[in-house]
Amino acid sequence: MTSFEIYLFLVILLIVSLLGYYLVDIFVPYDCSVANVTKEGFTTTTTSSSSSEKYGIIYCSKEETAKIICDSDDNYFATFGPTDLRVRKCPNIDLYKARIKGQTCDLDNFEDKKKLDECIIEADLFFLSTKFRLSEKCSVENGGWIDPDKMTQLPWKIGFIGPPDTDGFHYEGGLPHTRDKTTIILPLKVVKMTDKRRLTSLLIHEKCHVYQKVYPESCELYIADRLGYSKSRSRHSDRDKQIRANPDIDEFIYKDNATGKEICAIYEDDARHITDILPPACDDQRFEHPFEEMAIAVEEVSNLQSELWVRH
Repeated sequence: MTSFEIYLFLVILLIVSLLGYYLVDIFVPYDCSVANVTKEGFTTTTTSSSSSEKYGIIYCSKEETAKIICDSDDNYFATFGPTDLRVRKCPNIDLYKARIKGQTCDLDNFEDKKKLDECIIEADLFFLSTKFRLSEKCSVENGGWIDPDKMTQLPWKIGFIGPPDTDGFHYEGGLPHTRDKTTIILPLKVVKMTDKRRLTSLLIHEKCHVYQKVYPESCELYIADRLGYSKSRSRHSDRDKQIRANPDIDEFIYKDNATGKEICAIYEDDARHITDILPPACDDQRFEHPFEEMAIAVEEVSNLQSELWVRH
């Protein structure tokens, strides 16, 4: 389909879904079934409602989410230093994984699912909008880094995390993020407590991180040519033990070519929480990594920015 046909389809789908949800809620009992969802080469077996399946939205079961987080080959846990473990209230990775398995959950509330479905469709409408295509910070058509057609062909795959344990343990501090290449992890409280405008903005931000993982080559060109940054060193070096791990970024620390300064989030000496980092990253997440700067810029173009659920 052409971009216009996809855009028209999304608009019609949004209108039909709004009407259909209320009719389904009245006449059809809510039910879930296992289905294979395929979108642009990505196939996943998942538990989700038929309405979401039609659009290719994948809501992972709690078992699937635990497996994605704990068994992913994205090497995220390999970036942890001693401070990363301390702020997560775990002495080692094995215990962290064990505690994570008790916190994943299902999206089993009809209203929450309907709300999330609508926000996802709104996010895709933005990626196909004229505003997006004309922005030099967004679309490759105007000097940006995202191909809107490739973006909207990526699956929406989301897993969920429940509330903190009684001792305060909460996977990744209860912050939204991405794992493996295509999965967005959302705390259930974010879905319930965030208004649709801010939730759509958050989804746009996290989908940008998915795109960065699937299409790293387009990001590398933009980082070098437009942002003026270059790779400084690996995040796995011994000197990085005070640098905060973040599943939404790649394995490198970048530097500003103009100033020579590295861009990263460094923990405070007595850090007790994931958000306990030093300036300037504690005040603006753009200073943590180019991937964050790029995702935030796209959020700003959408004019839907959320300030509630970021890592600062």
